[in-house]
Amino acid sequence: MAYDLTDATTLTGFINQNLPRRPWLFRKFFAPKLHDTTQIAVDIVKGSKKLAPFRREGEESTVKSSIGVTTKFFGPNQISLKNLTKAFDIAKRAAGQQFSYADGVKTIDGRIAFKLGQEQQDMVNRIYATIEKMCADALFTGEVNNYDANGNVIETFYIGLDDSHKITLTSGALWSAGTATPLEDIDAWCDLVEADSALPATDVVFGANAKRYFRSNDKVLKQLSINTGKFALIDPQKKEPGAQFLGYTSDGVRLWAVTETYENSAGSKANIVPADYVAVFSDQMAANVHFGMIEDMKAGNFVGEIFSKVWDEEDPSGRWLKCASAPLAYVAQADALVVAKVV
Repeated sequence: MAYDLTDATTLTGFINQNLPRRPWLFRKFFAPKLHDTTQIAVDIVKGSKKLAPFRREGEESTVKSSIGVTTKFFGPNQISLKNLTKAFDIAKRAAGQQFSYADGVKTIDGRIAFKLGQEQQDMVNRIYATIEKMCADALFTGEVNNYDANGNVIETFYIGLDDSHKITLTSGALWSAGTATPLEDIDAWCDLVEADSALPATDVVFGANAKRYFRSNDKVLKQLSINTGKFALIDPQKKEPGAQFLGYTSDGVRLWAVTETYENSAGSKANIVPADYVAVFSDQMAANVHFGMIEDMKAGNFVGEIFSKVWDEEDPSGRWLKCASAPLAYVAQADALVVAKVV
């Protein structure tokens, strides 16, 4: 049975059932959450390790304050991309195709479907790259910026990261200094995460420069050379798409380096993660990529990650393809996150 590519519901359903592999930060630490409204509600959770008091015989029970949850409402901005496929584009050879139609796609409808599929995949990849950058911003800056096509900030969403969880090393404490103590720093930041959030620190993610100075530190190399317990030798060959696994601390905290890059508004390649920074956090913290509802005059309201539709134009003759999404990457337990500038 052929798909009706002109039907937005069919096209959108197909694309959401065949989404590509999510980028590393999104896939590893952020859970997707769909909303059936354009405004999304996010519960900000505050951890507590306050002791429960005893009571004397005959006294009433102690009144416990409510769990520290504050609800914030956000209206995520929409990513909306469109592309015009003209009649000439249908006959033109696509990248990777032979110069004849030996690929079996000979009919006009087949060529249109093939071309739209290519363009749609590129749009989805761009949307996911933007989401990955939002995840990185949330983890490494405590704020998520939405940019327009010229690289200007449209809106900034703050996750409420406390100043005590924003660390800036100076002088001899910098990891580039010979007196640096990276392992002790990481241990202290892990303790801060657990003390403030009541969650165990599980992961450390390095920017490129932070990773380089960490791995070249004499004290780190000395402890790694022991190769005892869980503090194993760094294995530079063990990789996941978008990241490199470096090993464990003596407490079993995972060490990662993000290798993902993106093209910025100036057309230059840039690291998705700030090069001089380290993020320490718990994989149990509430972190989500929220997707707001997409509204369309003809197709109606859509709940999902990506909305897609096509429409025809008579003069000049062509077919428009549109992909849209309303994502917001957000960490609702900011006290389970420590961000440090170490270089």
